[in-house]
Amino acid sequence: MVSQSKLYSRYIVCYDIENVKTRNKLYKSLKDFGLMPIQKSVFFGELTKAEISSIRRLVNDLLDKKTDKCLYIQTNLTDQDIIKNCFGYKDFKYVSVDGFETI
Repeated sequence: MVSQSKLYSRYIVCYDIENVKTRNKLYKSLKDFGLMPIQKSVFFGELTKAEISSIRRLVNDLLDKKTDKCLYIQTNLTDQDIIKNCFGYKDFKYVSVDGFETI
């Protein structure tokens, strides 16, 4: 049996998109993938390889290559790292894919 921790990796996804309709569509799509918005255009969460591949396809299809930008970075950040090293996140709580809240 494969452990859940090996199936999922943590990612930060951020974007800069000019068109409001496109920006809203990507925002909703990232939430549908289970990512948590930690700023207006920055998301954090756990994704499988298949999910990050789907996000890459979505970004390629949706965004304007001349004006828009999207960055997805695999990270080892923990919830405590975010709380300790970022301003404004003292009450940050992340619910991992296993359904348990980490504080």
